[in-house]
This record gives sequence, C-alpha cells and structure tokens, in this order.
Amino acid sequence: MPSALESLAHKIKSGVRSAGTLRIWGINSSRPGDMVYQLASASNTNNGVLRLQLALESSSPVVEIDAPTGVKIADGNLSIAGAAAIRFDGEDKPERAGAREALFLGD
Repeated sequence: MPSALESLAHKIKSGVRSAGTLRIWGINSSRPGDMVYQLASASNTNNGVLRLQLALESSSPVVEIDAPTGVKIADGNLSIAGAAAIRFDGEDKPERAGAREALFLGD
C-alpha cells in the first residue's frame, strides 16, 4: 500500500503540466521570465520528504519539502500552502512571515 506521500508524488507527477515561475515562501527564485521551470519528476524520500526534480535548459535543480500541507493542483500548476521546511538545491529557505503559500510552481 503506497504511503500518503507516495500517492501525493504520483498525483503531482500526473497533474502538474505548466512551466513557469517557482516561488518559495512568496519569493521568486529568479526574475520573472528569466527562468522557466518545469517539473521533471516528483518522489518521496525514505524520511518523508517530498522531492521535486525540476528541469531547466542548463540544470536540474531539486526542491525538497518537509511535511507539505494544503497541496493543490489546478490548471497544471502546483501550490503548497505550508511546510515544515523547504530546501532548494540543498540550501535552506527559511519561512517568511506573512507568506501566502510555501511553494508555487506554474504560470
């Protein structure tokens, strides 16, 4: 029986189709339009972390989300309302007070 996080990773892989902006705690990871991110894969790790492999022309950055909550997939975009912690390519991204959502990927 797949875990809840495995089921979530499968749902994300099949539902997220938009390419565009990556925002973590409400902050764009690059200037709008500079980098267009696309989801390459989604998986869970053995320690309960949702792992998103992204695709860019020149690199494949990784986003790791600890204890994601409020995950929504709509119009091919991914929105995660909350998380215990987020790392982007191994760098901790501290939560910002007042951020509307933990993570957004899409257009």
